Amino acid sequence: PSPSLNSAHGSTGASRIAFMPAGKGDNDSMFILIAAVLASQVAGGQAAATAPAAPARSTQQIFDAATLAGEEGRCAEAISDFSAIENSKAIQGSPVASAAVAVRKGLCLAQLDRAEEAEAPIRAGAAILATKGATFVDDVRTAYIMLGRLAMLRFDYDAAANDFRTALARSSGLSRYEPLALLARATAF
Repeated sequence: PSPSLNSAHGSTGASRIAFMPAGKGDNDSMFILIAAVLASQVAGGQAAATAPAAPARSTQQIFDAATLAGEEGRCAEAISDFSAIENSKAIQGSPVASAAVAVRKGLCLAQLDRAEEAEAPIRAGAAILATKGATFVDDVRTAYIMLGRLAMLRFDYDAAANDFRTALARSSGLSRYEPLALLARATAF
């Protein structure tokens, strides 16, 4: 489970209208049919106009939705939500909340091959989250793994090795495998 910032689908329905052939002199049936169609369109328009608007999402709900979108690979959606949070007054003055958003947004930027935009927020956010202990250990570990991967893409194996060592230091048990394997790869060059 990921730490939180604080440590609706609508339905559509389509009505079906069966058109029956009108016989000669069957103007009344045609009039009734036209009246029914118009009435359903007017009623549908009124229903749509009077339907209550979806309640505004809280910053926490936006953060959770963006985190889930990022985990599911819907990074464009996640980036949009994380950007909305970044620009909101809700996290102004909270370095930890800002850092969590920066790291998670940066991870999605990296997944979308936007490495130049990704590295600075990931590095800045991870540095802050690293001071918060176990609460953000997975975020910090993941951040440094991504930073190491980005360094390898630039062929900066020394920087990659340093980032993988940092990720390894924040890993335990089986989670040590990934940064250790990446460290071996970075130091092989």
